[in-house]
Amino acid sequence: MTAQTFTVELVGGSARLCEFSVERTHDLTREFRLARTGVTHDASDLPDRFLALVDRLWSSGDGREALVDLPDADGDAVHLRLPVGAEHDALALATLLDEADEYCRAGATLTMPRPPEVVRLRWWQATEAVRQRHGLAPTPFPG
Repeated sequence: MTAQTFTVELVGGSARLCEFSVERTHDLTREFRLARTGVTHDASDLPDRFLALVDRLWSSGDGREALVDLPDADGDAVHLRLPVGAEHDALALATLLDEADEYCRAGATLTMPRPPEVVRLRWWQATEAVRQRHGLAPTPFPG
């Protein structure tokens, strides 16, 4: 049985900024995995909550992976084909990443918090997933 999908068109987000955002998220994920193994000593449940969501989204093999049509060199829009329900996951991930940035600012990690332009990109992407899932037209990245 094939899951229902919808398409999100992301217009105007910098490819470099997107790559930077993904790299920092991978860094945070690695550090939180170390925290989970007990290598670090922190009583926060943020690493567990973050990893549970990430594992469910990308490692579970339940077909929730995004199918991405990346922009060409001319900077055309990115098109994501997402399973229905992924718009809620996008908001949940953005919220956890905000919490993780505060956690990083408090000195609980070696990973640095994301800069403001990456936070704007994160929330624009999550908001676009919700808007477009409900049939609204894409809006360009304001940053």
